[in-house]
Amino acid sequence: MSKVVVDHFFSKKYQHLTVSHINGLLIILLVLAFALVGVKDWNRRIRRDYQNIEAAVDDAKIRGEKLLLEKSTLLAHGALENLAKDQFHLHFPSSQERQVMVLTQKEEQ
Repeated sequence: MSKVVVDHFFSKKYQHLTVSHINGLLIILLVLAFALVGVKDWNRRIRRDYQNIEAAVDDAKIRGEKLLLEKSTLLAHGALENLAKDQFHLHFPSSQERQVMVLTQKEEQ
């Protein structure tokens, strides 16, 4: 049955095709196959680069948030120091005002 279909297919419609036509079509098919592989590889590389850039942006956002937190912490420390100076008249001791205390632990007998 399949031989009849093949004979019928090649006997009527494509009798005018020669070997050079078929070779040309095969070459075009191979070129298109290689082009497809190339485009898929190019697409994969672009996607990988895009994901790397997204990761770098995410890291930068996280670093920026950490820096904002650090800034707010430092500003809060400055505000606390100003409050201590203004309201309670406290100040950071100078080197002459500082005292060093050495604590030792008693030995148990």
